[in-house]
Amino acid sequence: MRDPKKKGIIYRKEFTFGAKIASNGWGVVFNTGKILNIKRTRLFEFELADIKHPKEKKQSAELGFWSLPVGSPKDFYYGKQNEFFTIRAGFGYRRNIAEKAEKNGVNLSLVYLGGISLGFLKPYYLDLAYPIDSAGDIAEVRSEKYGDNNNQAKFTNWYEIVGASGFGKGFKELEPVPGVYAKLALNFEFGSRDNFITALEGGFMADIYYKKVPIMINQDNNFLWMQAYLSLHIGKRKQ
Repeated sequence: MRDPKKKGIIYRKEFTFGAKIASNGWGVVFNTGKILNIKRTRLFEFELADIKHPKEKKQSAELGFWSLPVGSPKDFYYGKQNEFFTIRAGFGYRRNIAEKAEKNGVNLSLVYLGGISLGFLKPYYLDLAYPIDSAGDIAEVRSEKYGDNNNQAKFTNWYEIVGASGFGKGFKELEPVPGVYAKLALNFEFGSRDNFITALEGGFMADIYYKKVPIMINQDNNFLWMQAYLSLHIGKRKQ
């Protein structure tokens, strides 16, 4: 790609970092591209993303009569069994549809790519209240994941949940879930300098895993996860 203000300069590579929000989570992404010609760029994409179930909703603990050796109850996701993160590595192309009409115009292009999606399940830990006196109004708090000590009923009993445990709990118990993904998007690049990239990208993405991903306890969990997303990319082009 040529810079109109620097005739004779041809850009052959580009690198961008981005952050995105999606209908089922968030992510950070790194792209590297080889500019094949003025119309087409070959892309390699690497992304780290958090995938949430559509039924996830943060709740406040309501312990009522419990006397606990802790501070204020913490918010938590009711009915959540696992947190789910994924690492994506993909290959594809960006094809120009409409170039900038003027110095401060917008370049519109189509992005299509696909690749490997390696997900990781991390157990979701809750602080649960266990009575320690005969009257049942004084309790101790134990941090547990779903299924520990046959706690299935307690894990979904609203009035025995103190709140979510610390985010660091469960990282030693990660379970890999391999899959594949594909995405289709429109990329809007704006700015007056061709060697500096600022772009918004919006589109759709689908991940397919080899098994159903158990994020929630009493909700349908799927092997196919679809999302609409919007991302902001910043980077540079080089010769």
